[in-house]
Amino acid sequence: MDAQVISTVISGVFAIAAALGSIVLKHHLDRRKVRDSIPPAAPVINPYEPPTVPETLIDLRSADPRAKPSYLSRKVLLIPIATVVVGTVLGIVSRLLRPYANVGGTHYEALAALVILLVGCLVLINVNRLGRGFLGHLLYQLENLAMWSGFACGWSLVHGYFWGDLIGLSIAWWFGCSVFGSVVLAVFQSREQPTVVH
Repeated sequence: MDAQVISTVISGVFAIAAALGSIVLKHHLDRRKVRDSIPPAAPVINPYEPPTVPETLIDLRSADPRAKPSYLSRKVLLIPIATVVVGTVLGIVSRLLRPYANVGGTHYEALAALVILLVGCLVLINVNRLGRGFLGHLLYQLENLAMWSGFACGWSLVHGYFWGDLIGLSIAWWFGCSVFGSVVLAVFQSREQPTVVH
């Protein structure tokens, strides 16, 4: 295989791996939330009274008593998959429009793609701001990596090979969004922590 094709595939693998990592982490967090939300059994049981069923268990039960709750909900799958798809489609569209949007040496399709990717980073910050501590940062970083590497992969697929300038700029903007996102998430999380007054 040509080195350019291999590098394009590597970018796609990064995007998919980041999305899968985010899915696995969200799946783990959702399972832990469900497990932690089930209250412990009452210590004293009245043998003449039917046992009470906690509301969380009632919500988890489906019509079929043999069915297990689905931990891979749409919420867990939507954001990571959407980041890869949006990044890849945006890269493809940006490269397809490149010959037509070059006006006076300015590539307006690249500027529009950059604005959309930056708005995507703000959306990811907003989605992950409720995450607690390191895990919220990790989810943001994985989804941010998936979006930027998906963009580079989509652009390179249409272009036919890796273009060094695009990869350098994608890495720089990805790193900038990573740092900016972590700082903003840290500010959000510090505001939400209760302060203890002695």
